[in-house]
Amino acid sequence: MDYRQMAEQILQGVGGKENVAMLTHCATRLRFNLVDESRADDKKVQSVKGVSGISNKGGQYQVIIGSDVGEPYRELKNMGVGGTDENTAKQPGKKRKVGAMIVDTLSGIFTPILPAITGAGMLKAILALLPLAGVNETSQSYQIISILADAAYFFLPMLLAWSAAVKFKCNPCLAITLAGLLVHPNLTALLTGEETVRFLGIPVKAASYSYSVIPIILIVWLMSYVEKLAYKYVPKCLRYFLAPLIVFLITGIAGLLVLGPIGAVLGDGLVSIFDLLINKARVGTMVFAGAFMPVLVLTGMHHGFTPITVALFATYGFDPIMFPAALASNMSQAGSSFAVAIRAKDGDARSQAASAGLTALMGVTEPALFGVNIRYKRPLYGCFIGGAAGALFASLMHLKAYANAAPGLASIAMFIGEEKYNILWAVLTVVIAVGVSFIATWILGGDYLRSSQEEEIIQADTCPVCAPMKGRIVPLNEVPDDTFASGMLGKGVAVIPEEGVVASPVCGTVESVFDTQHAIAIKGINGEELLIHIGLDTVTLNGAPFGIRAKAGDKVKAGDVLGKFYLDKIKEAGLNTITPVIVTNPDDFDEIEILAGKKAARGDEIMIIHKKADGGQKNEA
Repeated sequence: MDYRQMAEQILQGVGGKENVAMLTHCATRLRFNLVDESRADDKKVQSVKGVSGISNKGGQYQVIIGSDVGEPYRELKNMGVGGTDENTAKQPGKKRKVGAMIVDTLSGIFTPILPAITGAGMLKAILALLPLAGVNETSQSYQIISILADAAYFFLPMLLAWSAAVKFKCNPCLAITLAGLLVHPNLTALLTGEETVRFLGIPVKAASYSYSVIPIILIVWLMSYVEKLAYKYVPKCLRYFLAPLIVFLITGIAGLLVLGPIGAVLGDGLVSIFDLLINKARVGTMVFAGAFMPVLVLTGMHHGFTPITVALFATYGFDPIMFPAALASNMSQAGSSFAVAIRAKDGDARSQAASAGLTALMGVTEPALFGVNIRYKRPLYGCFIGGAAGALFASLMHLKAYANAAPGLASIAMFIGEEKYNILWAVLTVVIAVGVSFIATWILGGDYLRSSQEEEIIQADTCPVCAPMKGRIVPLNEVPDDTFASGMLGKGVAVIPEEGVVASPVCGTVESVFDTQHAIAIKGINGEELLIHIGLDTVTLNGAPFGIRAKAGDKVKAGDVLGKFYLDKIKEAGLNTITPVIVTNPDDFDEIEILAGKKAARGDEIMIIHKKADGGQKNEA
């Protein structure tokens, strides 16, 4: 894979370097904040080799790459893409909704620190396995590894201070220093003491800020405004030392007295809400989350749950809702992708779905979500069903996640903890979610059942009708039967056959074969309904000269042989062998172009159906 070329093509698709205000990436996606989203060409981006899909939600233009997203990201950064210049980041004349701004802000703050949280979470999962291997939990080596695993969570405010400062466009070092105030051991000792702590007579709320999320985000948000004002109004000759001093004093004191306590209360409130859900509505909450997690990922709203899951780990030491539900949802995406991989007619669709399914099985679902399930639509419904089934089982078994990671087989150790059978419930959740979504997707079917040839026909403005047999093509009005010649049954042509083989004129489904086998009705994939009537008055022969193998419900491609008939026997009975080929629903289309007056081999075009502007009717597989 030429990642440099990929990066260049993606950059062209999003409107060029000057249109990118900010660029970040997560496990599978490039995340662009664009100056003008209307300049992005979705089709051009999606056509880039290696791109699984796009999502433009929550104020971010997201390009789904897969697990190797870091390579094109590095190439883009090497090109100088994704500056944080304040003037560039502004989008004139465009007001974003509050919800979109919140999602974008949370995404921008939490995405950069996910590697640290995920790495620490997996290390915690490994620590849970070590005692099973005979490692002494009281040993100094074990304790050091435990401290290493806990460091990212304990000093989470400092990580968030840096990423929030980048998002709010202020000095990261000043922000990290303010976070240091919150987790400083001396402050912790003061606030946890028996006496009420006061600053200039104002009581300071006793709160623990280690593991916290909301307080530091609020503080850095305030700091971004204080810093701008300080550097704007402090004289240049004093700015170097006086501006940081003003930032520290104003933001630090306001954070400790006001914003920190507000954030702590909000965090406690979120935990209280989830405590209520855990004890009163666990089943319903998990089933809902397991079923519709793909929708949350699609809209970017799943980032809104990151502060909650972090708070749950800080409070309980495990997550009893979101990650177990996410496990069911992720595995359901794998199951639906595997169903598509087995049933899809197109080779590229099969290989893409198989790859996406394996990736989802490991816990990374974007290739499956954007490259398979949303693309074909119905597999997404299979995901909903499988995710709900897996989450229902997980909720009934009280499944818990003991580490923060993308739930999947690669991180299944995150479900090893104090409860003996927890890992067994996790494995069974995987089996149920994969199995149910696989079966549901198989039953629901979808566009992936079409071949690449069928897909091209559907996308085209016209659809051809081929000769069902070799012979001379004549206009329908030359048929010596008023019912056909008058156009009463529809528009079409007639074939004077030279052979006794009949084939399907279109890609579609055999609707019916008359009991006497003299007539066959086929519905094409664009909704065209065709009647092939072999000879005139041949119904009187009671099927004697016919050997039609096709039956109702058969899927056929243009040119597939439907059966044979005997011209000599029809002629011996004194009947005409001329065979009308009629489009019986011409009003559903713009025009039926007749290609009569020629000899045609079986499979040659004899009619061209022009679709209406809205695409006409479609026969969804």
